[in-house]
Amino acid sequence: MNSQKVPELQVLRDKAYRILDEAEKTGHLNLETLSYKKAMVEMSSSFEEIDRQLSDLMEISGKHPNLTSIPKNTGLQPLSPRATTIFCLMAERTLRAPALGDQNSTLTVMGSTVIDLSNAYIDRPILMDCVTVMGELKVLLPRGTLVENKIIPIMGSVTESKDLQTGYEGPRVILQGIVVMGEVKIIYT
Repeated sequence: MNSQKVPELQVLRDKAYRILDEAEKTGHLNLETLSYKKAMVEMSSSFEEIDRQLSDLMEISGKHPNLTSIPKNTGLQPLSPRATTIFCLMAERTLRAPALGDQNSTLTVMGSTVIDLSNAYIDRPILMDCVTVMGELKVLLPRGTLVENKIIPIMGSVTESKDLQTGYEGPRVILQGIVVMGEVKIIYT
């Protein structure tokens, strides 16, 4: 490695540590994730590797599009920078942005869960791990959303309403998981 790049890389590492510490103080990272990310930054040998560890935390440094580029007067809500876990057992549960993040996990057992992203400002891909057993999961999405449906039904069903406005440039939602003796509905609003 070029000897001039080593000091520059260390300066970037120090900045990354400050951003990670701020994220932990504000509740955007737990201690385990903080330790992992700091170790990954320490082992990074390029600017790109350090940037990868901070890509989900740019909101804290004020550069994240979620804070700066939401169109005004639209009523759209930002996504949380945190990963969200949703558990529903023999009950009904509805979650909307900003309580939802770009990484969500749902477990619905003999209940009904609604994930409402219809008023969310989706500026990055959203990953949803879904497990539904003898229950129902509804995912409400804005028109124009690209959906990668990787949910496996076993004695259950996955239905997706048609969205005629979907293009290749829209926001992307990746659904993966399993539905057993239940139902997953993907609805465009």
